[in-house]
Amino acid sequence: MGFEQITNGITGGGKGKKKLLLYGGIGVLLFVVFRRGSAPQQQQSEVPLNPEIMDMPYYPTMDQQDLDQQFMNYTALVSQDFTNKFLTINENISQLQNQVGKEHNELEDIIKDGFKDKLVESTKTTTPVTPSPPKTNPAPNPLKPVSAGIKYAVPRGGWNPNSVVDYLKSKGYKNTYNDRSTLASQAGISNYKGTATQNKQLLTKLKALK
Repeated sequence: MGFEQITNGITGGGKGKKKLLLYGGIGVLLFVVFRRGSAPQQQQSEVPLNPEIMDMPYYPTMDQQDLDQQFMNYTALVSQDFTNKFLTINENISQLQNQVGKEHNELEDIIKDGFKDKLVESTKTTTPVTPSPPKTNPAPNPLKPVSAGIKYAVPRGGWNPNSVVDYLKSKGYKNTYNDRSTLASQAGISNYKGTATQNKQLLTKLKALK
């Protein structure tokens, strides 16, 4: 029995034959489509992976605002670090200046004290000791009053102890202005005018007579 007889028996004549061919064509078409669809996937799975493509780093995309913000943050950190270092250096310099100033003042005081001590020592060693003058007998009183040759009467109330005229009279000496001027010249009183001061000096000299 041939294939046509079998198919004729199954399909029942010419119409059945056409249906069989149609179904067969559809099946072949589906088989081809299925093979084409599965072949690239199988081929792709068999191809080894490219390490260079898979190992490329991933860089996230950043817009300009993010970049500006990152730059501002970095600038702020650098500025803060610079400020801290500057303050530390400035503080160290201030401490060094204070220490140098303190040592300078101490050294200046030591130098001043040294100069002061040296000056005192030099003054002690270079100041000559003035010897006391030798004791000599005082010079005799140069006054030489002239006797009046008479004895004056004691006035009522007695002699005035502060009057040079009364003193001369009480001793019996001449007491005129010329006599007193001569005595004043002998006592070293220049330009005698008979003033109270000059008479007091003259009276002191006269009382010193022995």
